[in-house]
Amino acid sequence: MDGSLDIWAAFARTAGMLAVVLTLVVFLLYLVKRFSAMNRGGGRDLIRVLSVHHLSPKEKVVLLDVMEEKILIGVTQSSINFLANIDKELEADTGEGHDTGTCNKKGGFPALLNRKLSAAVSSRRHKRAEGGQDGA
Repeated sequence: MDGSLDIWAAFARTAGMLAVVLTLVVFLLYLVKRFSAMNRGGGRDLIRVLSVHHLSPKEKVVLLDVMEEKILIGVTQSSINFLANIDKELEADTGEGHDTGTCNKKGGFPALLNRKLSAAVSSRRHKRAEGGQDGA
């Protein structure tokens, strides 16, 4: 019977040490995360994803806030492309100088994307029409 008690005592000691080691690892990971966030600017996120619009299963348009500047990018399986700088274009389009971070107004991001795409298509058509008149 003494051998049985020795085995259980060894098991309890091993389980206790495992718990101590796991607790120490979790605590160290917490400290690393906390102090690495301070090195990035006081724990403040410099890049935030404001909105994502999926065009297909592997293609999407992402609205980012990068250091207080709104940027629209296109993401595909093989590349990431800059599409537009939203702050400057919204101020020019609307004539208003308010913060564009509230793109939830007037239909949100999908409506904003549709307005931008419509404006781009109409400006291309207008340029083509002018080019066709010049050549005639």
